Amino acid sequence: MAIKQENRGYLSWAIIVGLTMIAGFSPTLFGITEAGDWYNSLPKPPGTPKPLIFPIAWTLIFLLIGWGAWFVHRTVTRSIRHRREALELYGAHLVVNAAWPIVFFGLQMVGIALLVLIALIAIVGVLISRFWYIRPIAGMLLLPYMAWLCFAFYLNMGIWLSL
Repeated sequence: MAIKQENRGYLSWAIIVGLTMIAGFSPTLFGITEAGDWYNSLPKPPGTPKPLIFPIAWTLIFLLIGWGAWFVHRTVTRSIRHRREALELYGAHLVVNAAWPIVFFGLQMVGIALLVLIALIAIVGVLISRFWYIRPIAGMLLLPYMAWLCFAFYLNMGIWLSL
């Protein structure tokens, strides 16, 4: 049975957003980001949110960045090469995103995690510009992600400086 044309958009959206969520939450699925005794004992900088805020924020952010990737995937007014390169960078950025909690929580290497976060911020900056070029709304959907990464940098830096 063939999928109706109008349903293909919904299906591709669900696949892209679903894969983004799985990639983004993969460290959590393996129990790596559990705030155990080690994390709870760390000195936190002012403004550190309550633990409940993090999964809510990340869920909304992964939804937005998955949606942005879907817009890039569906845009036909730009070259296939530009879209392919942007989506390849998107996939690579998800790997770096998943690396941060592994380094921070799993390996408990706060300073190295800070370097991973700096790399992630740089990659997302390029990703925003590539998405924006292909479809401005796709780039705009990544702006809350960049803001959250900058806040995460502040938190990570605050912890690192207090150790």
